[in-house]
Amino acid sequence: MKNRILVLAVLLLVGCATSAMSLNKINKIKAGMTREQVIEAIGKPENIHAGKDAEFLIYTMKERVTGRKEAGLVVENVKYFVRIVGGRVESFGRLSVR
Repeated sequence: MKNRILVLAVLLLVGCATSAMSLNKINKIKAGMTREQVIEAIGKPENIHAGKDAEFLIYTMKERVTGRKEAGLVVENVKYFVRIVGGRVESFGRLSVR
């Protein structure tokens, strides 16, 4: 019984650390960074969309959501973008798809 409780506690802590780490990645980005600096800071993007004036690096990160679903924490995948104009980060944030 004690072993089961210990395993559950460890899994809970690992889950929290994973979602916190994902959110902290986006906080490493600063306006004015180069594309290479962004990739070095938070990794390769899952998608890249290029337009006439801008390039968008798209990332999916896990976010812990308030509340519980059955016995575990609710975690959802959230898309983030990094907009690069003229070779530098102009803006970044949560991607809202409508």
